[in-house]
Amino acid sequence: MEPRRAWRARVGEAEAACRDGRLNKVVLARAAAFPAPPGRAYDVPATVARLRAAHPDAYVYAFVDGDGCAFVGATPEVLARLEGRRLRTHALAGTAPGDRPQALWSSAKDHREQAWVVEAMCSALGPLADRVVVAPTPRLRRAGPLVHLETPIEAALRPGVTLAQVIDALHPTPALGGHPRAAARAWLDATERLERGAYGGPIGWVGGGGDGLVAVAIRGMLLDGPRAWGFAGAGVVAGSDPEAEWRETTWKLDAVRSCLVTR
Repeated sequence: MEPRRAWRARVGEAEAACRDGRLNKVVLARAAAFPAPPGRAYDVPATVARLRAAHPDAYVYAFVDGDGCAFVGATPEVLARLEGRRLRTHALAGTAPGDRPQALWSSAKDHREQAWVVEAMCSALGPLADRVVVAPTPRLRRAGPLVHLETPIEAALRPGVTLAQVIDALHPTPALGGHPRAAARAWLDATERLERGAYGGPIGWVGGGGDGLVAVAIRGMLLDGPRAWGFAGAGVVAGSDPEAEWRETTWKLDAVRSCLVTR
């Protein structure tokens, strides 16, 4: 796992790239190991049940392979909900503990991040929609023990546009990758050593008629017997403080680590 000093250095490099204009924002991911106590193993169904109880407004997910390795989590982020031609999504950015919502609401840095997510998502949906409607201001969205800035977005898709096309246009949003998207992805490809795996991927369902719901696999953990790894990301912009970004990822990791159950 990436040591704290290395993480802080990487945030500093990303902040410099934003400050000199190469990027507006880039989302760095890190992982943390959560070993079970000696003689214990992680109980996947019980962990999922605890995630559901602790995150009642989230989309709880669990994927288990044939060897019992599981990727589980409770994500607050919906990429796309499609009913007929009506698309609903939201821009989600900025994080604070649930007992300090005012700190998030008054943060110029987080509002700036939020505006880039909104701009990029609306731009991506423009060619696919007859109309895109954005809430005039963000609102506070609680997600378990945390709170985020959220801006609802709706669109009337053009006839024939599919959920797969919407996902391809939106993913990854600046809330997960960065802004501009291509430049942020190139920067991450060159600098990030972490293999994200399923973390941050689109998850959900699609019905026979094309309707469906796809969320983003954040607030996730990989469970493998007595071993577990949690994943979290933080958006870096010009002026970001490495220690503050470390704290943010720690809040996110703690939100799921607290739900681990052993047997």
